Amino acid sequence: MDLAWGYGTDTRQRGENQDCHGVFQFSNCTLFVVCDGMGGHAGGAQASALAVRTIYDTIREKEDSPIRTALAEAIRKANRTIYETGRKSHRLQGMGTTVVAAAVHDGVAHVAHVGDSRVLMVRQGKIEALTRDHTMVNMFVDHDLLSPEDAASHPEAHVLARSLGVERQVDIEFHEPIEMAEDDVLILCSDGVHGVVSEGDMGALDWTNPQAGADTLLRLVSDADGTDNATLVSVTFGSKSN
Repeated sequence: MDLAWGYGTDTRQRGENQDCHGVFQFSNCTLFVVCDGMGGHAGGAQASALAVRTIYDTIREKEDSPIRTALAEAIRKANRTIYETGRKSHRLQGMGTTVVAAAVHDGVAHVAHVGDSRVLMVRQGKIEALTRDHTMVNMFVDHDLLSPEDAASHPEAHVLARSLGVERQVDIEFHEPIEMAEDDVLILCSDGVHGVVSEGDMGALDWTNPQAGADTLLRLVSDADGTDNATLVSVTFGSKSN
């Protein structure tokens, strides 16, 4: 199945853009990645860039491996690289990043994530989240310590329970492989996007041209006065390949 994609990033009202993203074509898949860094002026940008680069390098080395196996190893290696880099530098201590990744082959998408960046799927005008934020409040909801209604307005709703680089080991969440259909769309985005524009508004956009759709979505973030770095990658299935 053909693919077309678009992407964009906006520093918004931050002094530095700590997001990083990439689109990479390999012999066994096309890989889409968005990372949202955290941890001080230098640390966040370094962590997200390290994650994208390490994931790319690892997938390239493992092009003969099953996609899910390669993707899991790539994200684990990115976690170790960020963790060890932070330990060696006082300036970078405590840095980390979220990650969402989608590896697509023969119309099947393999989705993995850590943190609160999201992957959303638009199908026949309806939008569905393929990831669930790894936040403390969601963990409280899972353990019946907080209601979903209270979680939505909790003052610490964005405090992460999982991220890359903070601990030596990381728990990666995978969605079941998804058979994509003609005109389906995947949207990978940082919380600077999904925290400002509703999923319904994202799903209502025209994604026929994914780059135009990405540009429009970033304009919506700007119009809503979003303050955080905003980054997204959009993928439309069944379109002429880039």
